Amino acid sequence: GCTCEFIRSTEAINDSINDPISGEVTKTEKAVLELLDKVQKYSKSEIAEKTGESQATVQRAIKRLIELGLIKRIGSNKTGYCAVIK
Repeated sequence: GCTCEFIRSTEAINDSINDPISGEVTKTEKAVLELLDKVQKYSKSEIAEKTGESQATVQRAIKRLIELGLIKRIGSNKTGYCAVIK
């Protein structure tokens, strides 16, 4: 499977991850955000293991976080990563 890496962005674009997000983010999505904020690199399988969710659930959470503008995809699907927007 895909071993996408997730790297924390150092860009100052939005508010801090610790600020309230108006209740739109699910528990799983929040867990993914917190993991990506604390550790610079995680594969989807590592996130799934740490959150106790399936890789498919993690993928859906990542897709939604991108749609909400909380993380962004950088690079290609094969070698790219997601970064938390700060």
